[in-house]
Amino acid sequence: MSKIDWKTRFQYIIWPRITKPLHFTGDFLLRIFTVYRAAFFLTLIAIGIWYYTQVGLDELWPNIIPELLSIALTVFIIDTLNKRHAEDETKKILIEQLKSQNNAVASQALAEMEARGWLWRGVLRGVYLASSNLDNNSFINVDFKRVNFSFASLKNTNWFETDLEDAVLHQVDLHGATLSVHAVGPYYAEANLKNARITNSNLFGVSVRNEQLVQLNSLLHTIMPNGELYDGRFNLSGDIEFFKRTAIDAKDPNEWALFYGVTVEKFLAGQLWTQQNSSLFVHAKKES
Repeated sequence: MSKIDWKTRFQYIIWPRITKPLHFTGDFLLRIFTVYRAAFFLTLIAIGIWYYTQVGLDELWPNIIPELLSIALTVFIIDTLNKRHAEDETKKILIEQLKSQNNAVASQALAEMEARGWLWRGVLRGVYLASSNLDNNSFINVDFKRVNFSFASLKNTNWFETDLEDAVLHQVDLHGATLSVHAVGPYYAEANLKNARITNSNLFGVSVRNEQLVQLNSLLHTIMPNGELYDGRFNLSGDIEFFKRTAIDAKDPNEWALFYGVTVEKFLAGQLWTQQNSSLFVHAKKES
């Protein structure tokens, strides 16, 4: 496992953690400023009424000021709703662009969403991004839970602390991608693959740890990082359930080998590897 250099560590791990609370603070202050701006404007109106009409404060407070405050609240609500509507429309447009098979269009949409701080807020959770072309992009702290990446091109991508839990990656090309990188000490900046389904896909040359792969739901008919077809060694729950629905004799290694598309020798060698690395599965269960 290659180590991450300090420049990349700062850019993809440290800096996002610093800026994340700043995004929240900025949004909050912007909303507060909108309220105070409206309140200040209406206060000027109240002062003008008091000064030019000589209305006493005892009359101004119970009659006019509550009305002005009501107007200020209405203005704030309308402004918030308008901004939310405009924001929702922008999200829809960018998500549609993110689905593009044109890498430049999809990459620009991703950059725009990252600049707005939407990628880690769950905006893309459960989105259908099938057939998109996101080659050569870096996903930093992105929430991709339940996202469907079927038939997507994801070559040479970096997934730093990205959440792919329950995601679907059917027939995707992840050639040369980085799903895990050694950051510092025992720490890894990597994608969360818990219960994700990677099937009929290409993981050749992918940087990923076995501790991640054992948490997957399926790896059926997938080319592994070493260039060989997955032999079933992780005994993933999704694969086993599918096998049991189609097999005649679940105890026959020939049927298991046929199911995974490998020779009986390769299947048995994979199961032997499983027995020799049983501690890996125990550790993975503790992490999940």
